[in-house]
Amino acid sequence: SKPSLVPSSSPLIVPSSIPSSTPVSLPRSIPSSTPSLMPSVATTKMWIKRLRIATKMKGSTKYQPIIKLKIVAERKQKVQNASVTLDWAGGSKSGATKPKLTKRSGSVNIKLPKFQLADIVTLSMNDISKDEYVYHGAKNVLYDDCRLFSTECPVVTIRKPEEDN
Repeated sequence: SKPSLVPSSSPLIVPSSIPSSTPVSLPRSIPSSTPSLMPSVATTKMWIKRLRIATKMKGSTKYQPIIKLKIVAERKQKVQNASVTLDWAGGSKSGATKPKLTKRSGSVNIKLPKFQLADIVTLSMNDISKDEYVYHGAKNVLYDDCRLFSTECPVVTIRKPEEDN
C-alpha cells in the first residue's frame, strides 16, 4: 500500500507492556572508552629570542651571510633539536636552506650561499618545528620595531659587510 499524506490519529505500532525475553544489547563488562597508554601530546610554544647576522667577505667580489638564531620556549627553556629552515633571495637566485637542528643551547648557525657585493639578500621564515612544540612567531624578538618574521616584518634585509676604515 502507498503511504498516506494525511497523518493518522492512532499509532500504527504500539510498544508492548510486556518485556521481551531477548535483550536488545548486552551489558558491557569493560568501560566504553579505554584509557590510552600514550601520553597526550603537549604543545609547548617556542619562538626566536635572538637574531644575529654576520657577513664574511669571500675574496674581493663576494660575501656570505651567516644567520645566528636562538630558539627558546616557555619558562625560558632552551629548545634543543628544533629544525629550522629559512627562505632566501638575492641577486638572480633564491632558495631555501637545508633544515638545521638547534644545539643544546637553543642556538643554530645557518650559512647562506655566497652573493655578489651588489646583491641585497632578503631572508624569511620557512619552518621551525619540533615534536610536541609549536612555533609561536608572535613572541619573536623585536626587529626594526616589530616582531621578527611576523606579518608586519616578514623579511630581513642583508647587505654586504661594511668596510673597515
